[in-house]
Amino acid sequence: MVKKLSETEATQILGIAGDNTQNGNIRADDFLPELRGKRAIRKYREMRDNDSTVSSGKAGAKNTSSL
Repeated sequence: MVKKLSETEATQILGIAGDNTQNGNIRADDFLPELRGKRAIRKYREMRDNDSTVSSGKAGAKNTSSL
C-alpha cells in the first residue's frame, strides 16, 4: 500500500543537484577505491569479462561481423 505524504514530507529536500567538479577537476564519488585511477580500468575489465550478458553480446557481435 502506498503511504500518502503530508505537505511537509512531500516538499522535503531529498538531495542536492549540482556538478561534480571542483576547481575544474572531476571529483570521484565512488565508494570503492578499486574504481579509481588505473585500478578502475582493471576492475571494469574484470567486470566486463566476467559478465555473461556482456560476453554473449560480444560473441554475437563477433560472429555476425564475419557474415
